[in-house]
Amino acid sequence: MSEFQIILAAVTLFLIFKVYTYIQNMDPDAQKTNPFSGMTKGPDADDLVKKADIAFEYGDTKKAQTHLESAAALRPDDAEIIGKLAFMQAQNGLADTAIDTYRRAIALDKHDDRLHSALASLYRAKNMPQEARNHYEKALAIDPEYSVTCYNYGNLLQDMGDTEKAREMYGKALELDPDFSEAATELEKLKS
Repeated sequence: MSEFQIILAAVTLFLIFKVYTYIQNMDPDAQKTNPFSGMTKGPDADDLVKKADIAFEYGDTKKAQTHLESAAALRPDDAEIIGKLAFMQAQNGLADTAIDTYRRAIALDKHDDRLHSALASLYRAKNMPQEARNHYEKALAIDPEYSVTCYNYGNLLQDMGDTEKAREMYGKALELDPDFSEAATELEKLKS
């Protein structure tokens, strides 16, 4: 080793020692004045949700799910993000996972009618009518004015053989949204 290399190594070790002692003796209040302390590494949860929305718009549901998983990891108590993740999981054919994720979102926000309605639709698809009915009723108790929930609940009731109540739900969906052609079609079928 040359004399220059020995001096360079000594200076490097000295600087490493100084940085180490500085960090060990750092005042906790020093971070408040540190101009770099507010900087984050990588995108935040809102950025990831925006990226997921864009990916979904372009039909890339796998990428959207990945972004939402990252956002949910950053904000595990955000019912809206967790609900979006559940929706994307359902879009990607992961119904059982989506059911668990919707349950998690509902545990965070029991008063979100759309979470209940979406979970009910998954239960209906999995041929679990009582669970579906329970969540449609919860959704309607929260917001009885959402025509899509009325229509979907009507579909479930029709599956269960309760045509009278199904007719009532389709009628309510049409009352709330007179242009709801699917509800009008189903109601017409039940009348004939």
